[in-house]
Amino acid sequence: MIKHFLIFAIILSPLAAKKTFYKEHILQYMTKENPYFYKMIGEIYIREAEEKFARGALDTQINTRYDDKKYPTTSGTYQYADITKPLLNGMELSLAYRNAQGVQEYNNIVTGKNGEMLAGVKIPVFSLLNNMSKNMVDIGLSKLNTKYDKETSRVNINTLYLNIFQAYYQILLYKEIYGTEEELFEKAKKNKRFISRHIEIGKLPPIALAEMESLEIQRKQRLLYAKNAYENAKNTFLQYLGIPKSIFNKKFKLPSLSHNLPYVLSQEIALKKALDNRSELKQINYQEKKNSLNKEFNTLEKYPKFNVGLYGSHDFQYNEGYKVTFDLSMPIERRRYQGRDEALQKNALLLESRKATLIREITTQINNILQKMRMIKETISLSKQEISLAKKVEKAEHKKFEEGVSTLIFLNQREMNTLYTKQKLLNYYYELLILKINLDFQMGIESKRLTLNEERS
Repeated sequence: MIKHFLIFAIILSPLAAKKTFYKEHILQYMTKENPYFYKMIGEIYIREAEEKFARGALDTQINTRYDDKKYPTTSGTYQYADITKPLLNGMELSLAYRNAQGVQEYNNIVTGKNGEMLAGVKIPVFSLLNNMSKNMVDIGLSKLNTKYDKETSRVNINTLYLNIFQAYYQILLYKEIYGTEEELFEKAKKNKRFISRHIEIGKLPPIALAEMESLEIQRKQRLLYAKNAYENAKNTFLQYLGIPKSIFNKKFKLPSLSHNLPYVLSQEIALKKALDNRSELKQINYQEKKNSLNKEFNTLEKYPKFNVGLYGSHDFQYNEGYKVTFDLSMPIERRRYQGRDEALQKNALLLESRKATLIREITTQINNILQKMRMIKETISLSKQEISLAKKVEKAEHKKFEEGVSTLIFLNQREMNTLYTKQKLLNYYYELLILKINLDFQMGIESKRLTLNEERS
């Protein structure tokens, strides 16, 4: 008794150790190490690097220069080193050391023998008054481009999500269809045993066995096709996860297709989630911000470019000095400003139209999906009743066949009808689940979950 129990325990232990693989477990494999996932998010890292490049406009600069000349009639040396710091508002601060001795080749500067220290500031007047500069625009646009591309990646992730979960639900569908075909094949073997016994006692002619064997072969063929469809679906699914089939089969088992059927959201809740989460709407918002930033920067084109420079010096031998510079340039026609301003205004109108159109399309898609989900829910309820009736009719036909008042043809019809009603219900389950992931796609839910999962990895 103990020996038999141990053998039974050894046989069941691999099954008991298996973990049910639910949809949520797929998220564990959506990391940067997964090439399918990284292909969808790789652009983000490029944009982040480009954003760092744009911030490089504010990098502190060190500049040096050294001249030493000895011409036939002139000689001189020139040493110069400075540190400059550009600011976000367009100003530029500088601190320098200069030592000029003898006759200079490109300027008339002469310092004491110990040189001089210089400090200065360059002020773009109208940029400062408008609190706007090219540095602000370049860095601001770079940040918005990064955010825009993150939403593009989320759109791509949503598409990947659709493909993966459709493949997942196909496994569940084909697994259960394979199960119904196994059940049908077992019925054929059971009927064959019944016919064989009745041929032996003379209640049925020998030809009945040939008919049953032919039917058994047909059902075996159906079973092989169903198994092949199931294995192919599993191969397609596992390619996204990067798990060998042998390891997956050893570690996991699959749930039933109907283990967690979705409920139907209200239209208001679904639409609100879509407006909050859809990446395409966020992208339009970022484009509107870019347009607004460019419009604000374009206002500087109305004014002349007016830079003021203030520089002070302290010569270690000759004391202090200073320099003031003014740099002014101004376009007369201002066509650059006018053309750009008109283009930005029309672009703002275009973005508003795109947003309104997209919201209408999302609303229509959500309404259609929810309406179909409600219809399939009702159809599932009717299909369950249909299966119950089909089983009753099949049972009655089987009893008539055992009593000799029915034929194998009619019994086969009843068994096949039960099979079709079961498979029809499974397809309804599958269609409902596919509609749910399409609804999540419209609401932008799974892309957010997958992106957050990537950020944690």
